[in-house]
Amino acid sequence: MKNKNKAFSLIELSIVILIIGILVAGVTSGSRLVNASKLQTAQTVTQSAPVTSIKGLVLWLETSMEDSFVTGENVDATNINRWNDRNTQAVYKYYARPAAASSAIQFKSADTAGINSLPSLYFDGSSSSNGFLTLSTASGSAVASPISTPNNNFTYFVVAKAASTDLSAANRTVFYNGLVGTNGYGYTIGDNAGSSNYSTRNMIFGDGSGDGSAAENNFAGTITTGAEVVSATYAGGTGGAIFTYVNGTSAGTDTTSTSAAPTTGFYVGAKNSTGGNLWKGYISEIILFDSVLKSSDRKAVEKYLGKKYAITVAE
Repeated sequence: MKNKNKAFSLIELSIVILIIGILVAGVTSGSRLVNASKLQTAQTVTQSAPVTSIKGLVLWLETSMEDSFVTGENVDATNINRWNDRNTQAVYKYYARPAAASSAIQFKSADTAGINSLPSLYFDGSSSSNGFLTLSTASGSAVASPISTPNNNFTYFVVAKAASTDLSAANRTVFYNGLVGTNGYGYTIGDNAGSSNYSTRNMIFGDGSGDGSAAENNFAGTITTGAEVVSATYAGGTGGAIFTYVNGTSAGTDTTSTSAAPTTGFYVGAKNSTGGNLWKGYISEIILFDSVLKSSDRKAVEKYLGKKYAITVAE
């Protein structure tokens, strides 16, 4: 009786390996096509965004458009040396740059990571000397503040994603504009002086410590590793009202005890020029207006951001 157990020949093995290779290549290629399509959609959404049609835009940093970065830097795992302002209302645009050549801030392409599988900047939170960006002019000179004194009304929007809920008792700052210890505004998450639920969400006209002091505006909310659309408005002056929203839902209202306008630098990924409270995670968009937007305009921008990054935003 003949043996029915027959080994594969080299030709048959080669055919099997070839088929597997074709299937793997097809899946990889298909994934890249999906990401390319998603990126193209995001770019279309960005081009038709209501941002530039709303009066008072002073800064717009985003990561999906090619001209948001220097040519060659919008490549996966490439170190970022400049993040370009897309504000078409301004004659002179801003540039966000690291203090020195930095490997702590990298462009992440749609094929590897990012918010909604779209390009994002990743801050690894590791270097206090060059792990953050400072707003500057085209020549590289630091900008004191994109909001002119004495006008301290503003509305800002942020799309960010923390890398971990474990902040190791240290606050993480997406951006901050002002002088730490005196005045400023920005967005941070932190442990609220050791609280176990990591509740500090937002600081506006605080001293930058994020410790829940009276000078700061803190809104409770458990920190997650999900992406969020955060917005805040401030009607300037002593006792000015602060309204903060997370994914379109009110996160609280408070009043300030100061009317001082920030006069020092604008930092992305840190709270000051020495790299305090470094951000660890992704940042995809920062939008700043020097006015308090109408509710309809605020919602329009939130809707744009929610659609772009596949984040559910309340109507």
